[in-house]
Amino acid sequence: MPTPIPQALLSDNATRYERFRALPNDNTLHIMWTGWAIVTFVSASASALIIVGIMTAPAVRSNVLNIYLVALVFPDFLFSFCCGITCTINAAAPQLGINHVPWMCELQSVYCIFGFVASPWMNAVVGYEVCRLLHANRWALTYMAPTIKVALRNAALVYLWALFVATWTLIPGLPHNANPIGGMACLPVEYDTASSVFFWLVFAPAFLLVPLAFMIFISWRSWREGALRRASHARSLAVFYLRILLIYLLFWGPTIVMVYMVPLYVWVGWAGGTWSHLQGLFSALLCLTK
Repeated sequence: MPTPIPQALLSDNATRYERFRALPNDNTLHIMWTGWAIVTFVSASASALIIVGIMTAPAVRSNVLNIYLVALVFPDFLFSFCCGITCTINAAAPQLGINHVPWMCELQSVYCIFGFVASPWMNAVVGYEVCRLLHANRWALTYMAPTIKVALRNAALVYLWALFVATWTLIPGLPHNANPIGGMACLPVEYDTASSVFFWLVFAPAFLLVPLAFMIFISWRSWREGALRRASHARSLAVFYLRILLIYLLFWGPTIVMVYMVPLYVWVGWAGGTWSHLQGLFSALLCLTK
């Protein structure tokens, strides 16, 4: 883990890589971590409410699409809950936090990237199932919903993929390491040319670009064949899913830009992290309208 650079010592011509490692003063970090702890625990509580509400109602959990909904919300819950614990430790006892204990930094990177990867891939799985339903509805075909066993298997495969990608930072020799971004949170971050190439050509597609392209394609195909025009329960379900997808894009698009593409001001990175946690909260609130 490279030594962070105090922000006050950064030169005017500091490189992009150095700006990623710029460390604000202790008081600023304390305020940031405290704010994150509050936001993350609120978001985690909202996600937990949805999970418990579905899983404790037999009639609700018997619907396979609701099982997919739980699988979609769970990564947001895990990501926010673990971040809440980490931020609380960072704020209360910085000497035990990510900037001083290497394994704390590695652990935060793993659970964060697990949540980052699982969320878009689960969105892609759910989107595929909704589009299958729309296609059958559009052409008066019989829709064969997956069994709950199949849904759980698909969710497990997504989670295994997410865990695999999340642990790339632990593979020796791979130009892909977890480092504190602005001293605030540990994530895979660019630190030289090789790491930049790997980040944008390998990690970014595995994390976001492939499932995002798939979601856009199946949504476009459903719209093109007129699958959304027939008023039915299937259409209302599609609108609900598209709202979830829109929230995902609305929150993660700015987050990627603020955290990874504009590392100029530490408060911009903090805002990006806060915005990412609010995605789980808003998705959970949307689920309440289902």
